[in-house]
Amino acid sequence: MARSAVHADPIAAGPQWARWLTAAILMGVLVGQIWVMSRARGAGIEQPVPFSHRVHAGDKGISCQFCHSAVDRSARAGLPPLGTCVMCHQRIVPNLPPIKQLRDAYARGEVLEWVRIVRLPDYARFNHAMHITAGIDCSHCHGNVREMDRIVNVNRFKMGWCVDCHRERKASTDCSVCHY
Repeated sequence: MARSAVHADPIAAGPQWARWLTAAILMGVLVGQIWVMSRARGAGIEQPVPFSHRVHAGDKGISCQFCHSAVDRSARAGLPPLGTCVMCHQRIVPNLPPIKQLRDAYARGEVLEWVRIVRLPDYARFNHAMHITAGIDCSHCHGNVREMDRIVNVNRFKMGWCVDCHRERKASTDCSVCHY
């Protein structure tokens, strides 16, 4: 018995729910891919002035410590003051609109309020200086910011993730190290 032209395709001949399920799975995969790609390109949180880590740390090769100058001697990495930006941008693309906005704010004595990306719960402490001194590269926790226009969290800063790292490096896992 010959198949009709309408049902020559076995998927088309299958139950309606199977086609919907296949379409839903394909749509989920597509949405997942778009989400992963947007995170990799740095579609993170918008800052008060456009700032690309990809351009500064990646293309220009500026070290993390240049802008986050307290990272090797303080518990906090610190966010750069406008003076750090203006130091270079007095001469480098000074009239580019976002740079001009930044320079004008500096001239008025304003403080730039960067939007914090990583925030730990109040009961947990993280000391950047201790980790830098131990030779842990910034990218271990923060990902390859050299490829991000906007910073995104690439790791979930949960206790298990930190404890696994401490165990791998034979660092203390005593509660008082992070909870004080």
